[in-house]
Formats: sequence, structure tokens, C-alpha cells
Amino acid sequence: MPSQPPPIESPPRPTLSAVTVRWQYRPWVDAPWLVGGLILLAVLTRFVILRETQRELDAALAAALMLLAGWRSLMPTKFEAGPAGFKVDTLLRRKRIAWRDIERIEVGRAGVFLIPPGSSWGWWRGLYIPWINRRDDVLAMVRQCGPRLISSDAPDLT
Repeated sequence: MPSQPPPIESPPRPTLSAVTVRWQYRPWVDAPWLVGGLILLAVLTRFVILRETQRELDAALAAALMLLAGWRSLMPTKFEAGPAGFKVDTLLRRKRIAWRDIERIEVGRAGVFLIPPGSSWGWWRGLYIPWINRRDDVLAMVRQCGPRLISSDAPDLT
């Protein structure tokens, strides 16, 4: 009986932690200045349009459009970072971004900015993920799952 060659063993692959980081952004609690600023802008817009045109409908529509443009700033958002990538859940919008779909990660003071590949307008098409009170957990996940993606001009991640 011919002897079989020993099986070829491949080097062990690094395993990703099964830990998933979940957190929620509640704008009324986490950034009341942003919500207040958006509402103040809508009220001022309504006031200026009403004063200049004397048309209540135009003023109300202008204020409504201002609030509609910033609707995502008013909605609670759930975030999740894990070995598969990032997940963002907002009212009427659910988005998943795999690590392979991220070209670069820019680390800021209050969050990370995910930039898609081949985008000369990354700042326009990218997605900002605020870390609220989970800074260390999010940065650990970025270091573990996407260290090659971190922008070279990123601040120290310690």
C-alpha cells in the first residue's frame, strides 16, 4: 500500500475577535447644540423669508426644507462595528459597510470617517461614524480589522 504524503499545514490565520461594538447616537442628548442650531436655522430662515416676501406659505416651506435637509441630524442612530465591518441604522435607512469596501479611514477628534475606494470626492461620498462614548472600543476594532486603512496623517490612536 503506497504511503500517503503528510498533509500540508498552512500557517495559522489570524483570527478576528468575535466582539462586536454597539452604540447609539441620540442627537437630543449627545449633541443638543447641533439640534438646537438646526432648529434655530429653520426658524431664522422662516423669519427672513416671511419678512422679505410677506408670504406665509413660502416661509413655512423654506423652514420645512431646512429641517428636511438635516433630518439625519435629528434622528437617533444605532452603530455597530465588528469583524464584518460597520453597520448604521437610522430611521428609513440601513447601511452596511464591509472592511473590503473601505479604502481609507480618517480618525478625527469625535469619530472616524470611512472613505470608499476610487473616490476622488471621498469627503462627499464617505461616511462619518461618531464614537460618542465608545472611542477606545471603536479604535481597537479599527486597529484589529483595518489597520492598513488608517490614514497616514491620523492622530495617535492611543
